[in-house]
Amino acid sequence: MIYQVPRASLDARGRAVGAQTALGVPAASGAGRLVSPYLRTLATPGPDELPGQAFIDTGLDLAVSALRTTTGDHPGPGRPSLTGELKRYALAHLGDPALSPRAVARSGYISVRQLHRLFEREGVSFGAWLLEQRLRRCRDDLADHRLGHRAVAEVATRWGFRSTAHFTRAFHGRYGTTLGALRRASRPPGPDPGQGRA
Repeated sequence: MIYQVPRASLDARGRAVGAQTALGVPAASGAGRLVSPYLRTLATPGPDELPGQAFIDTGLDLAVSALRTTTGDHPGPGRPSLTGELKRYALAHLGDPALSPRAVARSGYISVRQLHRLFEREGVSFGAWLLEQRLRRCRDDLADHRLGHRAVAEVATRWGFRSTAHFTRAFHGRYGTTLGALRRASRPPGPDPGQGRA
């Protein structure tokens, strides 16, 4: 049984994976026992049961994972995980309102589908994680009395929010307080405005 896979489909799933050829994955190995039955089933669908793209993508993901396992290409001590690399890229571009799952996936040479799978393994969607990071940084800026001169819209824009109204709703939903209340609570104690009056 021979599969012909476009090079771009492999390259989209990891750096240098497309360059790894003539590698054997023993059928009796853990990776082989998982991948082989899936690929065989994919190659012999039943009548009128052509596999959809989602099943093909899963097959490619499995094949690439088997290659990585065979070559030992997986995170080890002192080596950052792929998810960690993706997060670092996203954090470095947090202020870009156009930051998208596609852009982050491209930075790690993986598919958007695989990006979402990696975050799902951590129990959170990529969108929810990204929103949380932006809200935290907005909260830190708004709670910093040294940045009290910055307007809310300026802080929201700095961290990638396109709409101040959307930011305000998301902030209240996450922290259960208003932006005004946060800023008032973060003001340093000062002299009583009524002090010194006759």
